[in-house]
Amino acid sequence: MIRIAITDRQKSHKLDKTTLRRVARDVLQHEGVFSADISLVFVDDAEMQALNRRHLEHDYPTDVLCFLMDESDADNARYINAEVIASTETAVREAPGYDWHADAELTLYVVHGLLHACGYDDLDPHSKTRMRRAERRALERHGLEPRYRGRQ
Repeated sequence: MIRIAITDRQKSHKLDKTTLRRVARDVLQHEGVFSADISLVFVDDAEMQALNRRHLEHDYPTDVLCFLMDESDADNARYINAEVIASTETAVREAPGYDWHADAELTLYVVHGLLHACGYDDLDPHSKTRMRRAERRALERHGLEPRYRGRQ
C-alpha cells in the first residue's frame, strides 16, 4: 500500500493535490515500490532556505529536498518512507523561464525528489543523465514535456 500525505504550508500557489498524489504513486510504482509512506510538503522560500541551511548547510532556498527515512527490500517487496519538500515560490518564479505552468514545475520537483528516494542521484554526469531519463519518462506519462534548458 502506498500512502501519500500532503502538507501545504505556503500561500503562493493553489495545489492540485489529486494530480500530485497520482504522479507520486505512478513514480513509485514504476520504480518497483509498492509499499510506501510518503510525505509531500509544500513550503515558501523562507522555510525552504531554513531547511536547506539546517540540513545541508546551504544558506539559500532550493527547489526540492528529499529525506529518506527508511527503506527495505524484503521478499521482493520494496518499501520506502520519505519526505519530499518543495518550494512553491520557487516553482512560481522559475516556471515562466521554462515556458510552462507552476503546476508542471512542482510536478517536476515531486518526481525529482521521489527519484532521489528511490536511489537516483545527480552528482556526476552519468547519474545525472540517468536521473533526467527517469524524470522525462515520468513526466511524459502525465502529458508533460520536461524543460531542462539551462538547468543544472
